[in-house]
Amino acid sequence: MKGNTVSIRGNVTRDAEVKRTQSGNNAVKWGLAWNSSKKDQDGQWIDVPHFFDVECWMTDAQLNNVAPHI
Repeated sequence: MKGNTVSIRGNVTRDAEVKRTQSGNNAVKWGLAWNSSKKDQDGQWIDVPHFFDVECWMTDAQLNNVAPHI
């Protein structure tokens, strides 16, 4: 396998923005949110949101595979 592999799960917070690079690849940006849970001072479970700005570079074939999910 070439390159690094990352698996991210969460809710998409904004539409993907695709820009074409001079080399012919695609730079894709979108937002992702994920919640974790923790106990507050009273011992009640609360959701803690985490927001991520995601950017990756991909070929046209890769973009075609992920486009329905972003």
